[in-house]
Amino acid sequence: MMRKYLLLLSSFFLISIYFSCSSGKKAFEKGNYDEGLFKAINRLRQSPNNKRAKETLRYGYPITLKWHKDNIQRIKQSNDPFAQENIYYEYKQLNRIYDEIRRCPSCLNTIRNPQSFISEQATAAQNGAEVRYSMGENLLTESIQQNDKTKAMDAYYHFEKANELVPGYAQVRDKMEEARWQATTKVVIEEITTGSAMLDISADFFYNKVQDFLMQMQVSPFVRFYTPKEAQSLSIEMPDQIVKLKFDYFSVGQVYHRVTEEVRSKDSVIIGSVKDSNGEMLDVYGTVNAKLTVHHKELSSNGLLDLKIIDPYTSRVLSQEKLPGEYVWITRWGNFNGDEKALNKEDWEIIRAEEVPPPPPQDLFVAFTQPIFNQVTAKLNHFYSAYR
Repeated sequence: MMRKYLLLLSSFFLISIYFSCSSGKKAFEKGNYDEGLFKAINRLRQSPNNKRAKETLRYGYPITLKWHKDNIQRIKQSNDPFAQENIYYEYKQLNRIYDEIRRCPSCLNTIRNPQSFISEQATAAQNGAEVRYSMGENLLTESIQQNDKTKAMDAYYHFEKANELVPGYAQVRDKMEEARWQATTKVVIEEITTGSAMLDISADFFYNKVQDFLMQMQVSPFVRFYTPKEAQSLSIEMPDQIVKLKFDYFSVGQVYHRVTEEVRSKDSVIIGSVKDSNGEMLDVYGTVNAKLTVHHKELSSNGLLDLKIIDPYTSRVLSQEKLPGEYVWITRWGNFNGDEKALNKEDWEIIRAEEVPPPPPQDLFVAFTQPIFNQVTAKLNHFYSAYR
């Protein structure tokens, strides 16, 4: 019985501490007015008669209100070009407090007439959007005149902020797209030619894989990749950069065929039987031998890709890498002469195998370009990740 009483008392003590800490008083006393006020409101939703929360809300609300209003006056007197935007955020927080109190019946019994600042918030948002829009227009004009992508990016962010403050302000969405296009580094990936007259080999699979990777690569909203056909359809006469992919050389299906002979020998193997003097059959042990002939055929395919990023306006090479790749296709088969008892498990695997026809040249080309593809995508990802 005493144990149950102590557990009940302990639980009551912990709950009391929880309710006390959650009333927001401590946060408020540390100067975290908004945090303290929201804690008090949440506590009163859960426990409408909580005295500590009511006390925090009663004396904390006017202090918090004054604190935000003082901030607004201080911002108005500053030279901050984004003053109206900052004022908007102050009013937004005050209206959030208003909404939270309105959604709490116990809070309305404590603060009977919470203040709303809807029109003030709307006015500040409108003024802030106007400032951002004007800055964006000026920067966009300068970026076009000076061909400065950095200014176009900044213009985009100003338009984006204006749209955040007042969705659909003026023609802000059209301006965002115009600024984005002006800020975007347009990169054309030139098609690859194999230059092979002897073999019917296409680099299309490799090229398409690179294109697919670039379309999905998450680097920057201001970098776009195009095929030459796409660039032409969009009237991009001179891209900002050109990525050239060219094989310095490649070799497909170079054959290496060697034949080896290996002698197998095994001792203490039953090689027959004889009758002893009593007429019983006895095993005869001896050494057995076999000669294993192994055919080992390799088709080696390799190449070296030149990856080059060029500024077509100046012909300057921005980056260049030589990327190697290799693939070796292997098949083995064989036969033997002699006593099969001398052979082991691995020998039988070779003997049972048959000569396998090699893959076609196109498949070998795809296989040796796989490690090159991994290098190309890593290099391009690293290079364009530097663009913000």
